[in-house]
Amino acid sequence: SLVLGMGALYGALREVSTSVPRPQSPLSGRRNRARSPENTVAEIMECVERFGIRTFFFSDDCFTVDSKRCMRLCSLLSGLSVRINWSCEGRVDTVNPELLRLMRDAGCFGIQFGVESGSDHILKSIRKGISRSQVMQAVKWAVDVGLRAVCSFQVGHPEDTEETIRETISFAAALRRESRDPSLVVTDFAVATPLPGTVLRRDAARLGLRIHTSDWDQYTFIDPVMDTRHLTADQISSYVAAVTTRARDKKGGEQAEHSGSDC
Repeated sequence: SLVLGMGALYGALREVSTSVPRPQSPLSGRRNRARSPENTVAEIMECVERFGIRTFFFSDDCFTVDSKRCMRLCSLLSGLSVRINWSCEGRVDTVNPELLRLMRDAGCFGIQFGVESGSDHILKSIRKGISRSQVMQAVKWAVDVGLRAVCSFQVGHPEDTEETIRETISFAAALRRESRDPSLVVTDFAVATPLPGTVLRRDAARLGLRIHTSDWDQYTFIDPVMDTRHLTADQISSYVAAVTTRARDKKGGEQAEHSGSDC
């Protein structure tokens, strides 16, 4: 795992998610600190030469937020004498086909997008600053150049209802269905969780949230620890269980189909 830059380049502009510390200060700070691409590549080469590591993950809050720095890094990686493989996290509103192609040519095999919701109403309520159409476009661009697009969703946002959660589940399925290569689209679901420093915890009363526990061991992003004004923790849990079961059944079906084709 490598870091090209840390800090709130985006968080300083907007409260990007209700369940991420605002503006990510407890995690990475309010001030952006960026390494040079040259310094980053030097560390990569040390890992290659000393330890034989060839696969890396850039754990920046948003690897693609500074396109010039990202493009410079890709240029340096493409010029290395060894081929490395890497993945990163980005925002759907900071990528374009040219940048994604450069990333692919430099060894990138996948990018993770924090989509959060498949409802434009919920995206607006958490001030994410993106839309469903932007998500669909970015995923299409990534898949078209051969990158795996991992789309991360959360359920149980303060304004989530049964209808908006169903909308999110349907949108996640559409991302796969409408992609040129559905196998390159991965969707995962977590539960909105009121971590310390987040809007969910700080403004729980205003948002109509009832937090059940402060036992941090239960803050797994899998098990809900709060009721919202629209949904109980049990209702949120049932949706997560349904999505997980559906994904497991789909994976099992794909494996069975593949097994049959080999016979």
